[in-house]
Amino acid sequence: MEKVKNTKLYSYAKINLFINIVSKRQNGYHDIQSVMQTVNIKDIIEIKYTDKGISISCDDESIPVDSSNTVWKAASIIMERYGLEGGVSIDIKKTIPSGAGLAGGSGNAAAVIIGMNDLFTLEMTDDEMAEIAVKIGADVPYCLIGGTCIAEGIGEVLKRINDFTWDNILIVKPEISISTAGVYGKVEKQMYNRYEMSGIVKRIYEMEFEEALSFTGNILEDVVEEIHPEIRDIKNEMKSFNALLSMMTGSGSAVVGFFKNEKDLDRCAEALEKKYDKIYKTNTVRKGVESCTIR
Repeated sequence: MEKVKNTKLYSYAKINLFINIVSKRQNGYHDIQSVMQTVNIKDIIEIKYTDKGISISCDDESIPVDSSNTVWKAASIIMERYGLEGGVSIDIKKTIPSGAGLAGGSGNAAAVIIGMNDLFTLEMTDDEMAEIAVKIGADVPYCLIGGTCIAEGIGEVLKRINDFTWDNILIVKPEISISTAGVYGKVEKQMYNRYEMSGIVKRIYEMEFEEALSFTGNILEDVVEEIHPEIRDIKNEMKSFNALLSMMTGSGSAVVGFFKNEKDLDRCAEALEKKYDKIYKTNTVRKGVESCTIR
């Protein structure tokens, strides 16, 4: 069989339908409860076999292409762990905005784990890939799986549940970018365990998706809206165009609106496009990474 010389993958964006903070660990990380969902906004990752080393290129100049990039970390861990000869060249074509709470960097890293497993025929198990993923970032294990998942621990304890499906989703990313660590650092103890996750999980299991939107929550919204009231403004504008729900995803700054029909979504998008450059009409998907190998 001809050796695979390069592989191409899509990594999908993540939104949070629910985030509750349970407690804080001694190492500074927070234990969370979350319901995560992938949506149809994707980056393209192409990995090529090279003689040695790791090189990264990206069409977004704001993305670092050195060892601080999550894809470099993923490639480095795999090369060291499996004693790989040769190297990789990784090209990233971005659609998912950074600093948005959409797990773009985490998804890119997940794509590299899956892509290098294919490229070097490593035959990693799901557990082995997850073990590498958690060393890179809390969202990376989820991004390997995608779809609708309950996430606990720091985000690495995952349980796939039946799919939450929604067709008319609008995502707006204002110019501000948010530091995840900075937001979590401002969470105070009295904010822990504010929300109960069982309500949204029950409705998703029962496939009552519109009802599930009444049980969403994101404890990090309060922190971010205090610093950036623009988040609240976007949420309110979405509601004025009949969004059934508008909420910040992750630690921000992206705001997600769920609409009952395409007409309301389009009207809202048209209004918000006058103020914001990064606007995405999308829908839910069942995967985190999609592979399309080039031979």
